Amino acid sequence: MNRRSKFEFLKGRMTGLDVAIFYDPANQAFKFPTSLIRGFYFDVDGYICFNLDKPYVDITGMDNAFHSKLHFHKKDVPRSIDLSGMATFYLVKEFSSNKVFIKFKIS
Repeated sequence: MNRRSKFEFLKGRMTGLDVAIFYDPANQAFKFPTSLIRGFYFDVDGYICFNLDKPYVDITGMDNAFHSKLHFHKKDVPRSIDLSGMATFYLVKEFSSNKVFIKFKIS
């Protein structure tokens, strides 16, 4: 199975599970808190995209790209998917001031 078809297979499985836990395993003072993700989508470049509550009033000093993990699961489903990758956050003017946009790239 090539890389593209593996991603399509995973994409179908993730969509079926429809809930994920996002966490930042970094050992630093300012990091994104563990968050439950209920709404996400896949962009044309293969990123998993979703919104999170902004963790701090001022996040301009944080690195906007960091290692993170996603754990997809669903109650009463015997399988789950654990992914590691790089998350990049963006402050988007159209969103409310307490949200950030995350793009997650699977490693």
